[in-house]
This record gives sequence, structure tokens and C-alpha cells, in this order.
Amino acid sequence: MMAPNLIEAIRAVVLHLVAQQYDALADRSAGRLSESELRQAVVDYGRTLIPLPDAAWDVDIVPLATDSNTLSIDVPMWTLEEGRSDLTLSLTATTRGDSYDVVIDDLHVL
Repeated sequence: MMAPNLIEAIRAVVLHLVAQQYDALADRSAGRLSESELRQAVVDYGRTLIPLPDAAWDVDIVPLATDSNTLSIDVPMWTLEEGRSDLTLSLTATTRGDSYDVVIDDLHVL
């Protein structure tokens, strides 16, 4: 079971993507990807992103061997047209006390 505060941190990133607020993600948590790269990944996918339903929280989480406070997470995105899609949000989450810093590593088709 994923920690509720980690779910909220990931949900915030996903909601920015759904709302097409790429600038907020680039400022806050884009990691490797620029605002234009995030936008282009969504445009190229060609479908409408939607918030993750409760059933979506069965995600791949791998603790990093080099840092036990850091997790690698792959979150399948959901679209209006498909439900669960092939578009995957790859994140790195690092614990900071009771919260998580979440950085986008990639937004790609798996």
C-alpha cells in the first residue's frame, strides 16, 4: 500500500498534467523535462488526460539501492478515450520528513 502523502504528491503532478499546467510542473517538479517537452509528450500522445481513478494506484515502486529515502515510480496515465493508457509518468520521489519531493523523469509510452 502506498503512503497517503505519496499518493497526494503524485496526484498533484498528475492534476497539473491534466489541466495542461506545464509551466507549474517545469517550475516545481519537471526534473529532466522542460515545459515544452511535457506539452509535446501529451500532444504527441493525442488523447485527453484525466485524473487517476482510485483503481490507478497499483503502480510500480522501486526503492533506489543507493538511497533508501528515494523511490522510482512508474504511474500509468489514464485518458478519456482509453481509460488506462500506454502513456507512463516516470517519477522519482524523495522523502522529506512527512512529505515527498516528486520529480518527473519522463512522460512516455511503455
